[in-house]
Amino acid sequence: MSTLFDDFLSKSGVTILSASSGSDVAYENKDLSNGAFTSAYLKVLKSKFGSYFLDAEKVKKTIPLTDGFISEVLKEVIVLTKGKQVPDIREINKNVIIKAW
Repeated sequence: MSTLFDDFLSKSGVTILSASSGSDVAYENKDLSNGAFTSAYLKVLKSKFGSYFLDAEKVKKTIPLTDGFISEVLKEVIVLTKGKQVPDIREINKNVIIKAW
């Protein structure tokens, strides 16, 4: 698997954020309504958009996938799981922009 990711990433320039890596566990929590990673990601997105409800203006808004954005997600996952889950990140493409449709 690591060979696949190494080859893929070195050629594509994509950014991959995953809930965990290798033999690590990705935690689910009924109180969160999602896994910890998804909950953290949505919380950070909500903070950037101002709410989960997207009107015509918000749909046009883009959010750069910066080191700061990624750090917020990683920290939130660690907080939500009390340090039991640490997300994995592979190669950051500085040109990636998140867009809601």
